[in-house]
Amino acid sequence: MNANKIMCLVFVIALMSSCSNAQLTRQNTKKQIIENLDYPQNELHELVVQDQSIYRYMFVKRWKKYADLGLLTINQYNGGVSTFLTRTGEKYRSQGKTRFGGSILVKEAELHFLEITGIKNEDYRELGGGLTTYVEYTIERRNITSFGKANNRKLTIIEKHATFVKYDGGWRLQKK
Repeated sequence: MNANKIMCLVFVIALMSSCSNAQLTRQNTKKQIIENLDYPQNELHELVVQDQSIYRYMFVKRWKKYADLGLLTINQYNGGVSTFLTRTGEKYRSQGKTRFGGSILVKEAELHFLEITGIKNEDYRELGGGLTTYVEYTIERRNITSFGKANNRKLTIIEKHATFVKYDGGWRLQKK
């Protein structure tokens, strides 16, 4: 008799734990998106800082808006052109050295997670697949830097989406 009660209890616990993984909640979805996609995050712009090609005058024209804001200086030399961030521009430089090809990353704004706006579940098991959930969410662009202003970044809400796939251990965010 006690064995039947124990078996029944084990069955109920197993059933309850499998049901808890059956649905992907908004709270769990939000937590995974924030943790896996590192929100809040910086919105970066790749800035080419030197050119020795026939296109160098095009770069000088592009850089002028940054130079006018005091973010960089432009240096033309025989056969090429280069630029350097000023002290003002340097504070927006992302971590790391100049990238291969003569470019750096500069911060334009911050992106902050706002909310989950929709969850759609799909069951592909009949087709040999699994359970998939499509999640729509919004982020907000905040704290626009001088580089962001020069590139016409605006305070705005941006719609995004993510895909979650059900594994035996639970739901996982699929990274692109």
